[in-house]
Amino acid sequence: MPTNREDNIFDQANFMNRLLGDEELAQEVIAIFLDDIPLQIAAIRETMQHEDAARIKHQAHNLKGASANMSAGVLRELAFQIETAAKTNHLEQVKSLLNQFENQLEILKTTLNNLGYLAAPEDSQ
Repeated sequence: MPTNREDNIFDQANFMNRLLGDEELAQEVIAIFLDDIPLQIAAIRETMQHEDAARIKHQAHNLKGASANMSAGVLRELAFQIETAAKTNHLEQVKSLLNQFENQLEILKTTLNNLGYLAAPEDSQ
């Protein structure tokens, strides 16, 4: 059965089903994911400077798992592609895919915000 684009970005039904409908836990999982993913991306970029394809593959595998845990299909697929590119030592492809991953991460953040999962930024005044 085909899914729409938003389902590929974030499958809310699957995510909440896996968390047994616990909204508080969902907020925690999302917060941890959004805090951790930029660190994982930075680690891959750092590792790319050393051209350590085996380490990039391992890091991409971690990205893939985190994305799957979030029911973020597009991110999981991109992480899989990064992992595959690293496995075959195609580091330029890794760079391109990582940029795509970051772009899709921003779309995921917008989706999560639109669904009410992200707290509104506090007024700084």
